[in-house]
Amino acid sequence: MTDKSAPDDSLPEAEAEERFKRLVGNLAKMPHKPHKPKEGREPPPAPKGRF
Repeated sequence: MTDKSAPDDSLPEAEAEERFKRLVGNLAKMPHKPHKPKEGREPPPAPKGRF
């Protein structure tokens, strides 16, 4: 599906979808970890039993 009214500098939908799939694929390949906020460096490991 192409939107003719979209400006030419916008990403083609197919390319955007391809990038999205690649991003999701990369996330799927990563080992699963609970989400932790980034603080510029790797935060110290949390104590067991706490997030």
